[in-house]
Amino acid sequence: MLSLISYFTGNILGLLIANQYIDGFEISANLKHVAIIALLLTMGNIVVRPILKMIFAPLIWITLGLFIIIINASILFAVDFISNLITINGLEALIYSTLTISISVVIIKSILRFFFKPKPL
Repeated sequence: MLSLISYFTGNILGLLIANQYIDGFEISANLKHVAIIALLLTMGNIVVRPILKMIFAPLIWITLGLFIIIINASILFAVDFISNLITINGLEALIYSTLTISISVVIIKSILRFFFKPKPL
């Protein structure tokens, strides 16, 4: 449950930051649309990402984990393809927005793990 909350809040934060600072990355100004896109990204990260990581495990090992950026970018591109609420113009905007969203998810996950870590028995 904590993973779902951290992915969702991290995706919302990353989408808002990417929308504000990355040229070529546009979301409609409605916060409801941002939440819908974050939900789509969260479902992609929870359902599709583990399958892609298993399929591309040798490439992830060879590139020392950098291929995960390509997996995250492909999920973001799929959300862009599926939804008309988000527009990504160009590869540069896709890579920068992928990095921004991934970093925000990592930060939110680490903060939530710090405050809600399991208590020892």
